[in-house]
Amino acid sequence: MTEAQGVLINTAKMFQNEGEKEERR
Repeated sequence: MTEAQGVLINTAKMFQNEGEKEERR
């Protein structure tokens, strides 16, 4: 995995976590 791919995956996980927080409200 390249560094750029790792950054994209981390960003996607961050957005996914934010979405899950919104759904719990």
